[in-house]
Amino acid sequence: MHRLLIISLSAALVGCAANYEYISDEAPPAPAVEQVVFQHRDGQVWIPGHYVRVGERWAWVQGYYEDEQPGKVHREGYWDARGKRWHYVPAMWIDDRPGYVRSRGHWEPKDGGVVWVAGYWSKIREDAQWEPGQWRRHGDRSIWSIGHWRGDGAKPIVRHAPK
Repeated sequence: MHRLLIISLSAALVGCAANYEYISDEAPPAPAVEQVVFQHRDGQVWIPGHYVRVGERWAWVQGYYEDEQPGKVHREGYWDARGKRWHYVPAMWIDDRPGYVRSRGHWEPKDGGVVWVAGYWSKIREDAQWEPGQWRRHGDRSIWSIGHWRGDGAKPIVRHAPK
């Protein structure tokens, strides 16, 4: 019951993210690797989960599918280190850029912790096909494959999730 209350409270807080600024003196935990079978759903996009601060504890909010918004792409929310404090930058729908694709942001191991690497725009190439970034299981580890163009002979860049 206590776990259900935290999850419900977390979901309520996420729904209010546009109205409040979340700040923490403590860095968020390494992101959870969600056990989700990703599948294409016409008209919907997968919104990855994230941590929220509930009192003195961190709670994971599970990812979910959301209806696409015409002319928009989804930018994931993330915790940003500003000095000695962490500020939550809420997820939002941003205007699409004709002639470009958006590579989503991701967490990356660095100096014994993790840092958020913001998403970016990549100009559409006529000679290659865009493959979005995604987490892939490799044995007992998860590996992040950065969004890249396939067909130009380049291999994807991979990053290992921290243990």
